[in-house]
Amino acid sequence: MAKGVLVRIIAVLTAVLALAFPAAGSAHFLPHKKHLTLTEKVAYFQRSVSHDRAQVVRDQHRLRLLRLARYEQIVGARPLYQLISGRAHWHRVAFRWHRALLARYTRKLEAQAPQPGWWLEQAACIRSHEGAWTSATGNGYYGAYQFLLSTWQRVGGQGYPHQASPAEQTYRAWLVWRQDGGSWREWGTAGMCGLA
Repeated sequence: MAKGVLVRIIAVLTAVLALAFPAAGSAHFLPHKKHLTLTEKVAYFQRSVSHDRAQVVRDQHRLRLLRLARYEQIVGARPLYQLISGRAHWHRVAFRWHRALLARYTRKLEAQAPQPGWWLEQAACIRSHEGAWTSATGNGYYGAYQFLLSTWQRVGGQGYPHQASPAEQTYRAWLVWRQDGGSWREWGTAGMCGLA
């Protein structure tokens, strides 16, 4: 009996100490850091996602400890449980929010990857024989480079190609071209541009 009470007291004290001494750098819903470059924003949100993921795991552990200690039987423990539970909720929200921002800025960074001028000229010719940026005619090909969805996804594209920005479509075409060993063989119209 005494051992069970001791275990519960230790569990509650552990949770209290965790609240009293939170992890260093614990902060959520920080500003977008508009003064940072795109590369710096990606690095910033990578750290935020890593931090939030660790916080979510810690919260789950603390709540588990309190449940094992039967916190509802300990005087004054219920408010503590509710406090930790509330923090756990906001850590999960912050994790999802930061993860979404990381994905957004990563896509922007990828879309800005520079391609050589001569390659862009070739891409423009291919594009002129393929379709409009928003092309989705129902034949299984999408966008200005008429990507198959499987090809688009293979090079990291999200959603549908015709819904992506022109810069991102061009970046994904660049990745396909590189994966194919610097070849336009993925595009049947390459011969019309003298690139077959």
